[in-house]
Amino acid sequence: MADPWGVRLRPEVRVNRRTRDGSFAFGAVSDRSWRIYKHSAWLERLLFECVDTVPLSEVFEMSSPLAPKTVRGALEALVQDRVLMWVEEDFPAHFDEVDRARADLYASRSASMAEAIAAVEALGNARIDIVGVGGLGSWTAWHAAANGIGHIVLHDADVVEARNAAYQPLCAASDAGRPKVAAVADNLRALFPKTDIRAREHFIDESSDIEELRGSDCVLGCGDEPNSEAFSLMLTRKCFTAQVPVITGGGYAGHDGRIGLSYVDGRDPCFRCWTAFARQGDTGAYVDLMPNRHPPNAVGGVTSIVSTHHVHEALKIITGIGVRELRGVVGDISTDALTPRWIDFGIDPDCPHH
Repeated sequence: MADPWGVRLRPEVRVNRRTRDGSFAFGAVSDRSWRIYKHSAWLERLLFECVDTVPLSEVFEMSSPLAPKTVRGALEALVQDRVLMWVEEDFPAHFDEVDRARADLYASRSASMAEAIAAVEALGNARIDIVGVGGLGSWTAWHAAANGIGHIVLHDADVVEARNAAYQPLCAASDAGRPKVAAVADNLRALFPKTDIRAREHFIDESSDIEELRGSDCVLGCGDEPNSEAFSLMLTRKCFTAQVPVITGGGYAGHDGRIGLSYVDGRDPCFRCWTAFARQGDTGAYVDLMPNRHPPNAVGGVTSIVSTHHVHEALKIITGIGVRELRGVVGDISTDALTPRWIDFGIDPDCPHH
């Protein structure tokens, strides 16, 4: 047998009762495996959270303070008692250690290792387009590559300014004067050499051909020219025509940030629906984060948080694993309150995208 990757309950196992001391009874179980029950948060996941498999790394972590050798011995006893069964590693031959680590993470959220492997494969084959690689787009590119997106296309015609290094992680002061897409692409390739990164030194605007975006698995809008609202409306129209999912409407202004929304098809409220909702009156919402942004910079943590939400929404769209967070909702954050203030909205009946 190959080295086991994780454990799962045997199909025939049924929980008979919960004992008074909080441990589990399966019927005929030997005394030697009883010691694991008092450190069994991972076992509770198998029993009551409908988790198919728990990785061994998670078992060891959740069994602290027991020593790994003690935990392994208890697991072997549970296997001999026919309570648990080993799950072998069965990764594709081309998976490296990073791919395996990503599969481990997805396996803890999906129904099976097969689905986790399929998710990692899907991400590696996926293409996303990042439109605008400044304060938000630079972080978005980093998070996308770090999460295994295989093909990233960067769109921007701006150049790096020395001050950008304060809040754009893939631009250094020494890059000043270079095209942003070139600087971001070079620095990203150095960190993630397996990722295919293409730099397009141009703006996506009303005059752009939608073929620029067709074929993308998800477009992430990170621009703000001439302002965030106009940019997001334009990008929504183009992605609607190209039939490409889009995440847009996010932005930043100094210590404040806006987590945007995702639009996959006509069943989702889009950015045009958001503008109609926000202008209805006393909704507690405002359309644009700051029409004339001042200061023009941002606290790096704010843009990183916004981009994290956007990229993980894209991962869910691509893999189909997880519940989409940004469907019909936007979120406002600040360095004073990093927990988002979520604002829900629905489809506008007059919106041309539905």
